[in-house]
Amino acid sequence: MSKALENMTKEQLQALVLEQHQKIQVAKKKVQATEQENDQLEKQIQATEQENDQLEKQIQATEQEVLAAQEKIQITEKKVQVISDEKEALLKKFQDMLEKFSSMKFELSQLRRLIYGSKRERFVSGTEDGQMSLPFDVETGSQEENSEATTEEVSSFQRRKRKNHPGRLALPDHLPVEEIIIEPEEDVTGLKCIGHEITDELEYQQAILKINRFKRPKYAKEDNEGVICGDLPSRPIDKGIAGPGLLSQILVSKYVYHLPLYRQAQRFKTEHQIDIPRSTMGGWQSSIANLIQPLYEVQKRQVLGQGYLQVDETPIQVLDPKKKGKTHRGYYWVVRPEKSLNIIASA
Repeated sequence: MSKALENMTKEQLQALVLEQHQKIQVAKKKVQATEQENDQLEKQIQATEQENDQLEKQIQATEQEVLAAQEKIQITEKKVQVISDEKEALLKKFQDMLEKFSSMKFELSQLRRLIYGSKRERFVSGTEDGQMSLPFDVETGSQEENSEATTEEVSSFQRRKRKNHPGRLALPDHLPVEEIIIEPEEDVTGLKCIGHEITDELEYQQAILKINRFKRPKYAKEDNEGVICGDLPSRPIDKGIAGPGLLSQILVSKYVYHLPLYRQAQRFKTEHQIDIPRSTMGGWQSSIANLIQPLYEVQKRQVLGQGYLQVDETPIQVLDPKKKGKTHRGYYWVVRPEKSLNIIASA
C-alpha cells in the first residue's frame, strides 16, 4: 500500500484523498440519518407508551363505571321488588275492601228492605235496646185467636196471575210479500211435500232515483202539411227536471220529518251519487208553494171560520228581497182551532 502511494503522483493522491473524504462525509450523513431515525423511533415509543397509559386509565375508568352501573342495577332491582311487594299488598287490601263493600251493600239493601219495603217484607224486632212496649196486657187466648185469624187470612190469599206475553209483533197485511223458496240440500225426487216452515222477515228496500224519459215520436203529414207530436203530460214545474215524486219526498222530509235541505243533499249524494244543490231544492220548494197556494187559502178560511181559536205569535227575521243583506221583522202565527192544529205563517 505504501509502495503504491509512493508511486502515485500528487494529483492521484489528491483525488484519492478527496474520494476518501467524500466517503467519510457520506458515512457521516448515514450516521446522522440513522441517529434521526432512532430519535423518531424513541419519540414514537414514548408516544405509544403515553397512549398505553391513557388506555389503561380509560379501562380503569370504564371498569369503575361498570361497577357503578351494576350497583345501580342492583339497587333498582331491589326497588322493583319492593314496589311489587307493595303492589301485591295493595291488591290484597283492595280485594278485602271489595269484599267488605259487597257485604255492606248487601246489609244496606236488607236494611232498606226492612225500612222502606212493603208491609209483608218488613220485620222489626221488639226486643231491641231502648224499644218501649205498649202498656196493654193481652191475654194468651186472644193472641192465639189473632194468630189463627192471621193464618186464615194468609191462607185465603190468591196470587195474581201473570199476564201472557203478547208475543212477536204481527206484521201488517198491506205490505208486499216476496216469497223465497229454500229447498233442502238433499235429493227430494219422488218425495211428497206435506207443508212449509214459514218465517217472516221485515226487510227495507232503499228508495231509488230513476229517469223518466218521455220520447214523443214526430210524424210528417202528407204533402208537407206539417208535423204532429204527442203532448207532454202535466208537470209540477214547467221545464223542470224534478218529478212529482221527488218534489213530494223533499217537502215531506223537510216539513214532516224536519230534515233540512243540506242533509237531504248529503243523503242524495251518499245514497244515489247525485249532487242536487240546496239552492235548486229551495227553488223547487218555492215553486211547489205557489202551486199549493189555493189549498192554503181554503185551509185558512176553514180555520179562521171556527168559533174558538188559540193563536200564538212568534217574531222572526226575514230577508228583504229588495235590499241585499237587509232583514225585516216577520211573524209566525200558529192558529189552533178546537179540533185540529194548523199553522198559518206570514212574514
